[in-house]
Amino acid sequence: MRYLELGQRLAENLPLCASWLWTYWTPSLIALALVAIGWAGVRRTRPVLFLALLIVVPALAFAGVGDIWFPRYLVFLTAPFAALAAWGADSLARFAERLQPITAIAQSAI
Repeated sequence: MRYLELGQRLAENLPLCASWLWTYWTPSLIALALVAIGWAGVRRTRPVLFLALLIVVPALAFAGVGDIWFPRYLVFLTAPFAALAAWGADSLARFAERLQPITAIAQSAI
């Protein structure tokens, strides 16, 4: 019976949590964080995956136990999220630096 209640509570609260975090973090930062998570999954970078867990586990915990909750309960997740988005931006910048010589060679051939 308790698992049924937990499932119902998660079904109610997770969409609400997602909408709050979408507003807090903006789509561009969320995209950078997803790049970081994807790149960390490929390269098996444990610190980045740990940061992702620092975001997901508390959000699931609050969504599972909260009857009445507010967006301010999720603000503390912004610190690990900002580090995750920064790692994603750094990864994209390094990838672009590696592509730059290739594009310079391609342009000189034209």
